[in-house]
Amino acid sequence: MTPTYALPANKRLFRIYLAELYYTLLQQYRQPLRALFDLFWPILFYLLFAVFFRDNLLAASVQGIPASVYLLAVAGMFGALTVALQGFGQSLALERARGWMRLRRASPTPVTAYFAARLSAVLLLGTALTLGMLLSAIFLVGLSLTLTQALGLVVALMVGVLPFAALALALGYLVAPGSAAAVVQWSYYLLLIPMLLGPIALEALPLGVQLVVQQLPSYNLTQIALGSIGWPQTELWASYLSLGLFTLIALALAVWAYRREEG
Repeated sequence: MTPTYALPANKRLFRIYLAELYYTLLQQYRQPLRALFDLFWPILFYLLFAVFFRDNLLAASVQGIPASVYLLAVAGMFGALTVALQGFGQSLALERARGWMRLRRASPTPVTAYFAARLSAVLLLGTALTLGMLLSAIFLVGLSLTLTQALGLVVALMVGVLPFAALALALGYLVAPGSAAAVVQWSYYLLLIPMLLGPIALEALPLGVQLVVQQLPSYNLTQIALGSIGWPQTELWASYLSLGLFTLIALALAVWAYRREEG
């Protein structure tokens, strides 16, 4: 077997990344109840309304889109938010509170490999959740989607988990270890506001409050998910731009805070 030090730098970095990803997923496997809750709670939330109120949802529509399809997109955003903040964010906060990050700082692991592995793990869990929700909608609810709509929704929700994961990283290292879990939890509740309000209630709010809500990543991901299934959108590019900028800023803050703590 080739010694690690004899490998080129890029191959060593890739092996470190794979090791970080493996142990991140292993950590989730060793906490099955939390992982199952993060994956199945959004699906159960969707099925609770989609099955018990199926006749009403199939008969109703929201701005020309069946209410059952609208609910699927909103529940998908809820799932991405839950996996990233409730699962990944809370785990990171607990690791810092228990002192695991002090041990990590003694290792030579590059911060890029560590963050990339964390984001990849969240992306894999988000993909599993999205596929599970879509299959539940098709086989248990009888939802009818075109192939283009289904693929568009899956891609939107898969990529949409990354801004929330970046936020979890930033909060996990910016906030004091003892307060990180509480801050992540309150951020989770705050980002649920667009889902709880809905489009009609949002339009009834004062203009200033509307502008604030429209900057939240949960609002923009909902718009992108709805756009992928036919919701009439006029400035969907603004949601993509907002989510992209939010992700980059959150990652930059996370790297800065990690290196500040490391120093």
